[in-house]
Amino acid sequence: MNQSADAGLDQNGRSREFWERIAARDAQGGLAGLLDGDPQLAQYRDRAERQVCFAQLAELSPQSRVLEVGCGSGRWTIELGRRYREVVALDISAGMIEQARQRVLSEGLGNVQLAVAPMDAVELEGEFDLIYLGSCLHYMDDGAVLRGLERVVPHLTPGGVLLSRDTVSLIGKTFHRSERYGGDDPAIYRPIAWYEQAMQRHGLTLVAAWPTWVKPLSWRLRWLLPAALRRACLERELALAGFEVRHPWLLRWPGAKEHRFFRYERRG
Repeated sequence: MNQSADAGLDQNGRSREFWERIAARDAQGGLAGLLDGDPQLAQYRDRAERQVCFAQLAELSPQSRVLEVGCGSGRWTIELGRRYREVVALDISAGMIEQARQRVLSEGLGNVQLAVAPMDAVELEGEFDLIYLGSCLHYMDDGAVLRGLERVVPHLTPGGVLLSRDTVSLIGKTFHRSERYGGDDPAIYRPIAWYEQAMQRHGLTLVAAWPTWVKPLSWRLRWLLPAALRRACLERELALAGFEVRHPWLLRWPGAKEHRFFRYERRG
């Protein structure tokens, strides 16, 4: 789709078209292309994120019911399906849902339901012990985020966890990715306080936050290391992922935005 046609779409429409284009050209759902163009780093980050996050969710029972919004190509979907009793996974892109479906089938997971649906229009049944918003809020406009929370939060069990992975503005104001970085990515980066206030309206309390997209030392030294040694180091450095997340200032300079996980809980 060209830019003139794209300009006539609303934010949901632009985001849908963006992810449909990625699904059409990348069987990994944009993993390598969106993470510095380096597939090894992308896979390391993916594994490190899951390792840290599931440690943060250790209190959840294997009998838990999970809602995943923004499932993309299903990388997290299959991990959730392996760990929990039932997973309902949604995405606005039909292409991404098809990739997720193939992943789920290849894993033989019969406890995962997939659907093409925007968060602000989805119809849900029952309650969920965990709601995971996977990098989807910054692809929605303000109204869609608020409407989406009105749809999904009432289905979170008392004491349940809402885990959001999002890219946030660190400059005290909202800005579009294209304004600062160019390209056709329609992401909107909002300050952390904006999300915290939106969640508070629905009785959700922020209890933890941590940065993601770590860059391990062996990747920084990749030009000096043989490929086999680099791969081995990346595998071993997973043990340091928690340290890298807790002390990001040791490994990178802060910028205008940052990729973070936010853990909210519904108290009472």
